[in-house]
Amino acid sequence: MLLASVAHNLTVIARGLIDDAEKSKITRQDALARLQWLNELMHVLTGGLRDSVGGWQGYPRDVLVRVMYERAQRGNLEGLFSRLCMGAALARVIRAPSEPQVLAEQARNAG
Repeated sequence: MLLASVAHNLTVIARGLIDDAEKSKITRQDALARLQWLNELMHVLTGGLRDSVGGWQGYPRDVLVRVMYERAQRGNLEGLFSRLCMGAALARVIRAPSEPQVLAEQARNAG
């Protein structure tokens, strides 16, 4: 469930970037660059989800998170990624919904 929460929040962040570019809060080029790296994170994450749900071995969880963090570093999104994972983990622990709007706002201010 943790990985699914992170995946869901990544989609919310992507929506926020698109909205910001349309409203000229960030440049279109900046939004596209961030979206490219968010897509890289989603690719690794959904591969891990597929393996988990399908009962396949795939990467161990710690390796999956490490690969995602390395991709986030390449896109200068490591701070956002850390907050995203921590927020999803805390929401799971306290059984409260994560706050995708807050994460989307943080994505807008990242960079």
